[in-house]
Amino acid sequence: MVHTGDEVKAGTPLLTFSRAKIKAAGHSDVTVCVITNKNDVETFAFHTGMTGKAGETVIASF
Repeated sequence: MVHTGDEVKAGTPLLTFSRAKIKAAGHSDVTVCVITNKNDVETFAFHTGMTGKAGETVIASF
């Protein structure tokens, strides 16, 4: 996967996880997205209110 300092492009996998194992352990599979350099970006938007599909749906743009 990616490491600190890596530059990523749309479609680059960032992480993997087992949704079944997380649910079986009684935990939520909600993932937090933290933008650490927001001041370096002119525009930023989260796209919400839809069902996304891995590798196809844009959830954030900047």
